[in-house]
Amino acid sequence: MHKITIIETTVAKEEQAQTIAKTLLNKRIIACANITKIQSLYNWGNQEQNEEEFKISCKTLRETEDLCHKTLEELHPYRVPMILIKSVSCNEEYYNWVKEKISPIK
Repeated sequence: MHKITIIETTVAKEEQAQTIAKTLLNKRIIACANITKIQSLYNWGNQEQNEEEFKISCKTLRETEDLCHKTLEELHPYRVPMILIKSVSCNEEYYNWVKEKISPIK
């Protein structure tokens, strides 16, 4: 098995998710992204929040995860963004496809 990195974050609007995902794709930092509508419950200040958000799940390599993380922080509209980084196993064919698609443009 091979390892890739999945980096996830959430934003308030679908347009924001699209913009972030397309920017990372165009810079060839990620191979692909999935955008999913979710319901988020959390505490902010002293109040419980219940908000619709959009989760972006980005597939990249270990070698480019720091660049992806840094770029996400620069693009993110939230003051305190949630950015999760997970190493996962995948099949060889998918790993090769991800590797082929990633070639960061500076």
